[in-house]
Amino acid sequence: MKKFLLIFTVYALSFLPLQGEVFLLRPLSGKGNVSAFPLCRILPGLENASPLLAEPVSVNGKRFTLEIYRSSARYEDMKQFLVSRGFHFAESKDTLRCTAKLSGDSLERLLVVKSPGRGPVTVFRIAGSAGLPPVSVWPRELPELPPGTRALQVIELPRRKSVYGAFEKGSPDAQGAFRELDARLFNAGWRPAGKEAAPLTGGTGDIYIHNLKKNVLWVTLDGEGRGAFYCRKQAN
Repeated sequence: MKKFLLIFTVYALSFLPLQGEVFLLRPLSGKGNVSAFPLCRILPGLENASPLLAEPVSVNGKRFTLEIYRSSARYEDMKQFLVSRGFHFAESKDTLRCTAKLSGDSLERLLVVKSPGRGPVTVFRIAGSAGLPPVSVWPRELPELPPGTRALQVIELPRRKSVYGAFEKGSPDAQGAFRELDARLFNAGWRPAGKEAAPLTGGTGDIYIHNLKKNVLWVTLDGEGRGAFYCRKQAN
């Protein structure tokens, strides 16, 4: 698993690899092209469009709004638009990420996702001032961080009573680190839905249930010493 921390969901399990990237790939670093207008108003198919959904979020205690748009324009047309306007973007498979400077120190970060076949393009957006504070408090809803681990980021979605936490352990052995983490989670009352930690499986993540807390927990680790938890209440 080469992408950084593919585990953050808001609306559907199919979006797990996507929405976290809006925040985790340094969305508010202060770098980006200058734009006179928000990109969400001038991209093909999004001219002056309203978001389908707008979700308040807190990232390391800093408040933002995550917006989601759908566009009938082709993914390739959006790429060509950014190239023609001189915007720099990073692309991985069928997703691209672009940061634009707005007025003052305000920035916007877009994640553009190509749907399978000829489906609509999905655009995730956040905007705000540059920079994020460090993690000051690890959420009590999440499991304790493993020894020798450093917290990277905490994302809270108050409307959905869900929390996302990213961390860095420094071990490139994702499978070994996951087996150790799986044992710690089991001792803390979390029960895996699968058997991804089994040596023959060689997994690096799984879904866990805590019957007493009535929580569902997604766990993933990558081969670069990083990992993430995403926890939310079980559906009634």
